[in-house]
Amino acid sequence: MLRQTASHQAQSPGGHGKSPYLAVLLGLVPGLGAAYNGQPVKALVHFVVTAGLWTLADVFHASLEVTCALASFAVYVYSLYDAFHAAQRQRNGADLGEEDERLRQFMRARTNLWGGLLLSIGALTTLHIIFPAQTRRFWPLLLVAAG
Repeated sequence: MLRQTASHQAQSPGGHGKSPYLAVLLGLVPGLGAAYNGQPVKALVHFVVTAGLWTLADVFHASLEVTCALASFAVYVYSLYDAFHAAQRQRNGADLGEEDERLRQFMRARTNLWGGLLLSIGALTTLHIIFPAQTRRFWPLLLVAAG
């Protein structure tokens, strides 16, 4: 559905684009503003990064909790800002599909890095669920081992 929306937007003439305010409203759910603008790759990145940082904030507790929480808040606010400005650029005739394709190529070139990062977050979360006390105590060693 997102691909059909994106291809339909590329065919529509300038001046008739998405509402920037609706993009921000939908962007209150991480990534949904970018999805509304027809940028599915960017939507996925915004969602995964925000949710991953929220998860890490929960895993790290007092030691890095504040840092991860602030980083996730910064990514969240940026996704709202980006959704608003992407909708404005689309109204002015910009092709958001090209921007999404550049991001897709960037992600493809670094597939192993992103996969390893997601696996590390998942492993830390699983260890935290199974062994909460040990995870809080030994997370620096877990990060070294993951590295």
